[in-house]
Amino acid sequence: MVALTAWVTLDVVALILMPPAAARPSDDDLSAALRVKVENENDLFRISGVLGVGLGAAEDDAEAAAIVVFFESPRGAAPKMLPTELDGTKVRVILTDTIVAQ
Repeated sequence: MVALTAWVTLDVVALILMPPAAARPSDDDLSAALRVKVENENDLFRISGVLGVGLGAAEDDAEAAAIVVFFESPRGAAPKMLPTELDGTKVRVILTDTIVAQ
């Protein structure tokens, strides 16, 4: 099960995906990933299709922190222009349809 927490601001949707408490990134790893996210999120948002940038666990390692990028992909096509890593922090891409506030 994945816990989902969302914060919505006027220009940014930041989402944090975390696995259960038994297997999750350490607070130090999350703090380091947060610094990398803050330094790079403006560049990520300049990429067409990026809808949100947040923090979470790496897809292949629940104990590794990752920058989570929500990418609009109605046809399910994986983006080729997104990095797989930024400054040593993994990037996890989640494909999504358009996000609409309700």
